[in-house]
Amino acid sequence: MKTVCPGPPDEFGAVVDACPAPVVALGGPKMTSEDDVVALARGVVAAGAAGIAFGRNVWGSPDPTALVTRLREAVHRI
Repeated sequence: MKTVCPGPPDEFGAVVDACPAPVVALGGPKMTSEDDVVALARGVVAAGAAGIAFGRNVWGSPDPTALVTRLREAVHRI
């Protein structure tokens, strides 16, 4: 299942706990900084998300490759 984060990333755990299938977090609205994008990814994964599906925040980045690298590190903790 995929869904937007309903508020602070730590609250995403309630969504994960209520769903019988793995949950993937959507990226939501355009964020003001790439650090915020990475923080959201870290937060939802820490709350139990199986992964992320971010679009506009990656496509709108001045360096999408670098942002995807940071997001991969955040999700996979490498």
